[in-house]
Amino acid sequence: MTTTIPFTVLSFNNKTGFHLSLKLLINGKTAHLILDTGASSTVFDKKRITKLVGVKDLNKNKNAIRGIGKKMMDLHTTIFKKIKIGDITIKDYKANLIDLSHVNAAYAATGIPTIDGVLGNDILYNYNAVINYKKATLKLTEKTIKKSTAKKILKLTSKKAKK
Repeated sequence: MTTTIPFTVLSFNNKTGFHLSLKLLINGKTAHLILDTGASSTVFDKKRITKLVGVKDLNKNKNAIRGIGKKMMDLHTTIFKKIKIGDITIKDYKANLIDLSHVNAAYAATGIPTIDGVLGNDILYNYNAVINYKKATLKLTEKTIKKSTAKKILKLTSKKAKK
């Protein structure tokens, strides 16, 4: 399945810098994210998402993460029952939550709307993302296995099971 999601180009620094903003649904609630091809994984603002989605089961990860710069940030995880990006649904998504208040403060200072998270490469890569700047769209395609590959996997699996 392929889906195309519109995004908005946000400009700042006297139009010398740009961010791409898009919407997705988390457990049926609309969230605003920045698309960031430099982010290794998708992260959500702990405070905003907890309020938006009503997250109760937060697990503090023993490892901190590093954002841009040298600042280490606490990392929490939770499970979202469903994320919907365009027509693609991801069930039981293990979400990373961090403090993005510094990002939202910088956005507020330049008149850019606050965000709920950053869409990163864990999703962009796994869904073969294609960004079309001219049309202001993000295309995501679910990876599929060819029938011939699936048959080979089944044969190998059944041979191992017989041993």
